[in-house]
Amino acid sequence: MLVIQEDRLPGIIARTHLTLLLVAIVAVSICVQFLVMNNGVGIDDGVRDKIFYPFFTTKTVGKGTGLGLTISYGIVQNHGGEILAESRKGHGSTFRIKLPI
Repeated sequence: MLVIQEDRLPGIIARTHLTLLLVAIVAVSICVQFLVMNNGVGIDDGVRDKIFYPFFTTKTVGKGTGLGLTISYGIVQNHGGEILAESRKGHGSTFRIKLPI
């Protein structure tokens, strides 16, 4: 699946830059693991440590509330699971969501 990430490419015509997005579902012993991976620009270590905090955003004022990943984190936690973010600047990102079966 290809998606355009216009908000992550300021000053660049978004239609010319596509990011690969891969979603995988894997059953692992007592849980189901969802993987969402991309080949984007990655996330800095300092930013990655804060992405699940309420109202944290790297977007400009008016472009985001900083609640999307916070809400996702809460939903996963309420179902007894965990969500992890793995990323390196310049090497894309992987989000792992593990839910008990």
